[in-house]
Amino acid sequence: MSRLIMAAILMLSAFAATVQAQQKVFNDNQNKTNMESNTIRLTIEGGRTFTATLVDNSSTQALKEQLAKGNITVEMEDYASMEKVGSLGISLPRNDRPTTTGSC
Repeated sequence: MSRLIMAAILMLSAFAATVQAQQKVFNDNQNKTNMESNTIRLTIEGGRTFTATLVDNSSTQALKEQLAKGNITVEMEDYASMEKVGSLGISLPRNDRPTTTGSC
C-alpha cells in the first residue's frame, strides 16, 4: 500500500476524527471529475471534508478502480494518542520508496 496514501489519510483524519470515528471517501460526481486531476474528497463522520492529492502510481490506480465501484469506509482507531489508523479493507499494490508529505 502506498505510504503516501496512508499518510494522507492518517494526517487528515487526526485533525477531526474521534476514537472509533468513521472516515468516508465519497464516490460522487465531484470525485469523478477530481479523479482526472488525482484529487479525492475525504469526509469525516460529522460532515467535515478534506481534499487529498494522490500521486500517480499503481496504488493510486487501484484505489481509483475501487472508488469507481462505490464508497470506501474506514473505521479509524486511535494510535499512540497522536494519530488515527484503519484498514481500507482491500489490498493495494505496494510502491515502497521514500515519500514526503506537505500541505498545499
